Amino acid sequence: MRRDLTHISEQMLIERLVLGDPAAKELLYDRYAGALYGTVLQLVPMKDRANDVIVKVFTWAFQHINAFQASGYRTLFAWLLRKARELAIKEAIPETALTGTELMKK
Repeated sequence: MRRDLTHISEQMLIERLVLGDPAAKELLYDRYAGALYGTVLQLVPMKDRANDVIVKVFTWAFQHINAFQASGYRTLFAWLLRKARELAIKEAIPETALTGTELMKK
């Protein structure tokens, strides 16, 4: 990561991400991947599957960074955390799993 980006504000980081700056993408990952990974591991304890979730989170973030401002979230971390939890839950509970109503019928 470039040293000149290390201490930029979150707003400046967002602006750089919108422009597609590779160094900004690296900084976003460096700042938040560890904390997000810890959360994902609580929901998806298998490391290879948790790694896949983290890749999906950051891929999604890079593709949808323009939507952050309108998302209602105040911080990138909160925005990323919501997506990480959403994807981890999908990974932990496959779409083919029975729902509560289906379980009751069985």
